[in-house]
Amino acid sequence: MQNRLENKLKLNNEKLEYSRKPLMDYGNVSSSTIFCVMDYMREDLKNKQVEVEE
Repeated sequence: MQNRLENKLKLNNEKLEYSRKPLMDYGNVSSSTIFCVMDYMREDLKNKQVEVEE
C-alpha cells in the first residue's frame, strides 16, 4: 500500500520512512501505529539536535 502511494504521488523514500519503520518492527498494529510513528520521529529529531550541538 505504501509503495503504491509513494509511486502514485512521486514521493522520495524519506517521506514514508517513519511510517514504514514501525510496520517493519511491529507489523500492523492498527490505529496505535501513529504512536510508534511519532516515537520514531521524536527520536530522530532528538538525534539530529545532538549532531548539530556537536
